[in-house]
Amino acid sequence: LLFSATWPKGVRKLAAGLLREGRTAEIGVAADGGKGGDEPTANKSVTQQFVQASDDEKDEKLYHALCKLDEGARVVAFANTKRRVDMLER
Repeated sequence: LLFSATWPKGVRKLAAGLLREGRTAEIGVAADGGKGGDEPTANKSVTQQFVQASDDEKDEKLYHALCKLDEGARVVAFANTKRRVDMLER
């Protein structure tokens, strides 16, 4: 399973090399407003943040980022294993 919130050419190329029978589900509007372009954009009301961290730094950096949020803020965090998701949930 390969999930991407956006579908730029680089991600499509990666998926083509990894997936045997790829299926695509697109939700939203392309960057050109639905006029036939192939580059979707992220939802403008969603703030995305990328933080580069080593494996040893990930938990602490995520914890500090979450502590800075307002109470009741909604967060989507992706993890690569169910064990990791369970740990993050705690």
